Amino acid sequence: MLDSKLLQPRARTDWRLWACIAIVGACAGLAGVYLWKMREQVVANQSRYDTLLRAARDKRPRAPSTADVEAEKHWSSLANEIRYPWDRVFQAVERADGADIELLELQPDKQAGSITLRGEARSNEALAAYLDRLAMQAVLQNVHLVRHQRAAHDRLEVLEFEIKSALLRDTAD
Repeated sequence: MLDSKLLQPRARTDWRLWACIAIVGACAGLAGVYLWKMREQVVANQSRYDTLLRAARDKRPRAPSTADVEAEKHWSSLANEIRYPWDRVFQAVERADGADIELLELQPDKQAGSITLRGEARSNEALAAYLDRLAMQAVLQNVHLVRHQRAAHDRLEVLEFEIKSALLRDTAD
């Protein structure tokens, strides 16, 4: 007897072809899954980018805190202190000093650009000479006597005084 398989027509497709089709299909499926996951990441990143962009556009500059304002005031006052012409003021006052004058206080007014001198003189003549010497200093202008009065310390009589003077503008800045 003849085998019936021999009489059948040969199959046009081989098992190897089916294996290749299965492998290609599996690779296509894996690539599809990978691309789907990548698309989800791109959508999530785009959403996060849009949120950050909206936040950056809507973000208004924050108001400085109280501590920031205080720190700024502190540093500003220190900068003004450094810029004040202390050396020129002290040199002018020292050059005008005399033996009959005792300077007790030098009070600067940094905003107005002036100084106030308080002290004691032994006589009216000594005070007048001190005023003249101060008026001759290049840094000082508009030197004037604000007040004076007699005072006694033990047995010594002195003349208490207060003098004001403006600083030259280019010196005060």
